[in-house]
Amino acid sequence: MKKLIPIIGLEIHTELLTKTKMFCSCPNAPFISTPNSNICPICTGQPGTLPVPNKEAIVKAYLVGKALSASLRTYSKFDRKHYFYPDLPKGYQISQYDLPFSENGFLEVEGERISIIRIHLEEDTGKLLHSPNFGYSLLDLNRAGVPLLELVTAPMINSAFLARRFCEEYQQLLRDLKVANADMEKGEMRCEANVSLQEEGSFYFEGFQLKAKPGYSLNPKVEIKNLNSFRAVEKAIEYEIERQKELLYEGKKIIQETRGFDERLKCTVSQREKESAKDYRYFPEPDIPPIVDFDLSSLKLPLLTKTLRVRLLDLGLDSSQAELIAKNREIAELVIEGAKQADPKVLANIYINRLKLKPSLPAKEVIELAKLISAGKLPAALTGKLIELALKEKLSIKEAFSKKMEKSQASEKLIVDLIKKVIASEKEAVASYKKGKKEAIGVLIGKVLREGQGLLNPKEVKDLLEKELS
Repeated sequence: MKKLIPIIGLEIHTELLTKTKMFCSCPNAPFISTPNSNICPICTGQPGTLPVPNKEAIVKAYLVGKALSASLRTYSKFDRKHYFYPDLPKGYQISQYDLPFSENGFLEVEGERISIIRIHLEEDTGKLLHSPNFGYSLLDLNRAGVPLLELVTAPMINSAFLARRFCEEYQQLLRDLKVANADMEKGEMRCEANVSLQEEGSFYFEGFQLKAKPGYSLNPKVEIKNLNSFRAVEKAIEYEIERQKELLYEGKKIIQETRGFDERLKCTVSQREKESAKDYRYFPEPDIPPIVDFDLSSLKLPLLTKTLRVRLLDLGLDSSQAELIAKNREIAELVIEGAKQADPKVLANIYINRLKLKPSLPAKEVIELAKLISAGKLPAALTGKLIELALKEKLSIKEAFSKKMEKSQASEKLIVDLIKKVIASEKEAVASYKKGKKEAIGVLIGKVLREGQGLLNPKEVKDLLEKELS
């Protein structure tokens, strides 16, 4: 058998932040503590009720599509998706089938462009509460009818790691847009992964659809439901790839089915055979007219984390600095603006390591501090103490620096005495330096600075040390 290629597609459901539910006026508050207190005849599926679409949810759905460079459809409609489960009050779900709000978008992840087939709106289900102490389950419908945004990727992700990173990047985008909290642990964002293994050279893509080449047939896909953490997404897919690989190498068939992920055992377990689109018996929702000529002119995108990250990388920050700072919009903007006057990498280090990503020191003072560090005028050991002094006594960095250096400034004679002491004790490093290994001076500088208990100016030490060695 040829090499097996993982083919992974994701379906991600996210509860939107709106004042009311998707088709009624009940507050959108699924985490209210009293079960079944946030319901009405519409979201509980009583006969004769009429759903009314939530405009706020529709606008937010379009905004996500715009941020993902998708085609936005101004003519759309809702459909009925039929299936029977205790937490689905009506016996069907109002969703979208053939005319979603957005199509054909993409998200850049780890340097790869992951295509997005569609983004559509539907309503969430209720929640079943299981107790091991009773022989029955309880049903809470506070969540029923909450606006749910579904994103479907093309089946072009080829590793569990990339699937996890897609979820992380998408969550950050949703938060940037302020359309969702997308907290996976709370169930506000839920991921399902479709996983199959195909022989290398046996398949091709026609648009977003996986097709078998002549003489080959495709292996079935397996859906892993309700993954509620980034770690679960990665571990479940890793396990499923290995499970399918083992079956195929043994000559066994893969069953198209729905599986769950057992967090405790770290494995996927069979739940039921997978339904197909025809099983859902989709048809247009008769109680909701089509969405026609929806006005998209007011859609405005904020500055996104991914844009900030690129700008920070362009300034010369390394990837870890850019990643940390881009997630803190206020600090990112301060670094970008401050880079016009000071070294951005030094600014980034101050905000990350000294200020712990908090703007506790005014921006102009951080810039002044960065200039002192870049000029070699400020010993590293004094940076934290200088910030502490400035904040405590409400001084500018210049004032704090003058005050601190008055107390700690060593005379040139004292520095030279320390240098002579180090030269006498570090004969090997001195010999290496005199043989032309200029980097050996770093050992000597470090020893002198330690002898000076962090109160010496590194540049002054280097100049005097080179003079003494010559």
